[in-house]
Amino acid sequence: MMKNLFPSHRLSKLDYFTGGAFLAFCYFLFFHFDIAWTGHDSLNYLFGSPLEFYDNCKKFRGTCLGTPYPPSIYAAFALWLSPFKLIGLLTNPNNFPIFLTYWLKALTTLLYAASGVIFYKITQIYSSNKDWSKYATAVWLTTPLAVFSQFIFSQHDIFYVFLTLAAFLMFLRGKLLTASLFFGIAITFKYFPAFVFIPLLLLFEKRIPKLLLYFFVFLIPTLLIQYLYGHSPAFTECVNNHCAIDMIYAASIDVSSWRIFYLFAFFTILCSATYLSEISKDRLPHVAAYVYLVASIFPFLFISWHSQWVIFFTPAVVLTTMIGKKYQKFLIFDLFGMFCFIAAVFLCLKTNFYETVFRGDLLGLHFETSGRMANIFVLFKEHSSSVFFSAFWGYLVTQIALKFKPALQEDHTLKTGFINYRNVRYQFYIGILIFLAPAFLSICKDYISKDRFIVNEGSERHFGELLKNRTFEQSFIAEAGLLEEIDLFLANFARKNSGSIFLEIIDPSNQTIAKIEKSMESIKDNSWEKFEIGPLYTVMGQTYKIRLTSSSEQDGNAITWWASLNPTNSYAKGNAIIDGVSQDTDFAFRIKFSN
Repeated sequence: MMKNLFPSHRLSKLDYFTGGAFLAFCYFLFFHFDIAWTGHDSLNYLFGSPLEFYDNCKKFRGTCLGTPYPPSIYAAFALWLSPFKLIGLLTNPNNFPIFLTYWLKALTTLLYAASGVIFYKITQIYSSNKDWSKYATAVWLTTPLAVFSQFIFSQHDIFYVFLTLAAFLMFLRGKLLTASLFFGIAITFKYFPAFVFIPLLLLFEKRIPKLLLYFFVFLIPTLLIQYLYGHSPAFTECVNNHCAIDMIYAASIDVSSWRIFYLFAFFTILCSATYLSEISKDRLPHVAAYVYLVASIFPFLFISWHSQWVIFFTPAVVLTTMIGKKYQKFLIFDLFGMFCFIAAVFLCLKTNFYETVFRGDLLGLHFETSGRMANIFVLFKEHSSSVFFSAFWGYLVTQIALKFKPALQEDHTLKTGFINYRNVRYQFYIGILIFLAPAFLSICKDYISKDRFIVNEGSERHFGELLKNRTFEQSFIAEAGLLEEIDLFLANFARKNSGSIFLEIIDPSNQTIAKIEKSMESIKDNSWEKFEIGPLYTVMGQTYKIRLTSSSEQDGNAITWWASLNPTNSYAKGNAIIDGVSQDTDFAFRIKFSN
């Protein structure tokens, strides 16, 4: 009976129904709010001068730190949102209704499906067997890391992934000029495709004049953007000088008075190897796929990556798996990678990740789940996050190491007769349950818990550095008798600061009833910092304040506390107080009470 419902040689109607139901569930209940912030900023294209876009965003937010991308993604979202302006549902850039986020997700989902079409065309280069190509494409569309990125984290990275796949297809077809242009457009979304373009170009082309031509075509979109926006101080501050760019210098080794950066050293080796290699025409597609794999993975070995970025290397992982002879083992190995990835992400970001992704607030629900979910993966005590991060690092290195010989030395005659869609089902359902099972186990625990929470997660603006002569405060009303924990969303401006910050709880009579000191060196950039207060007795219904101060007296050596941009989306029973002056906004905070 089950064999008829779920045949091994194809996907059935029941597959599409059950798989679609899972994806629809994730589509509506999960997304990280970055996509909403990006969509909100894009409205400044619809209601303002396009050439003053970044200045308008900075004016709107009070800071440009939340507008870090080149203009392509904002322009694409603005175009997608423009029908709502035409019909009168959008009248100004100050409000971004939540349903518009799902409209943006519809666009990224369409691009995800379109990437499947491109992937199918790529597989046809390796085999003319259409059934096998459909099978390989199904594997790509259901690979756990890609599904997580698209349907759970739900960001806009699929734009440059789609363009990278299209450019890779052009390389395989010998259309290097078109490939260069596609890669040039791709890096106007994020810069990762540059790591793939240059080695591939050096693999396919050896003539210096041609290389210069293709590289110039690659640079044209970026040069155009610099021409249009280079005059803008906000663009320079937000995009050209964005702190994430400095991640490329994170991994290094000191040799005498010199410093060797691993990222640049490895990239030099890869580019040199591709340029100096002589590959026969019949081996070139397989070598190109391997170069695509290595070039898309290696930056993640030497930078502090964000969980939404990993979709970039997943097409190359799947392609090199499917054109190899041991693909079934690698599909199982991908589940191991997914497990390590989920564990590392939730352990490293345990105080903010799940709450910013689960959209239970749309159902009138809120759960403090990420801390509980992280506890599921605490298997190595305080070393757990590093252990799982190391294991995921090992998973990536293994992809590079074990696929070298098949790509460069083995017979490349594909055996495409064996097709088993059970592999697709296993990786899709098990992969998605690696996330959903611990997530909803955490929700169940929270549902039966007697703990209560106050939450304001808005983090679109800040009020500058917190120095010794300044005071940041947030008022709130006690929801229960015992205050257990406070989390604040802080930023260190992508630097290592020295000194201390002090968190105080101020009672209704303006007396300090608790005080905690924390080193600024331990503060991570744009992350939630936990302060374990209690149990601290409070009077339910009374107004208290969180007060944050600092020991630092020097500009450039301080942290800040993120706050909401839109008062209507803030905490309704309190407000932020800056240097004694009440503000029409709230800081980003979470307070845990127990009865």
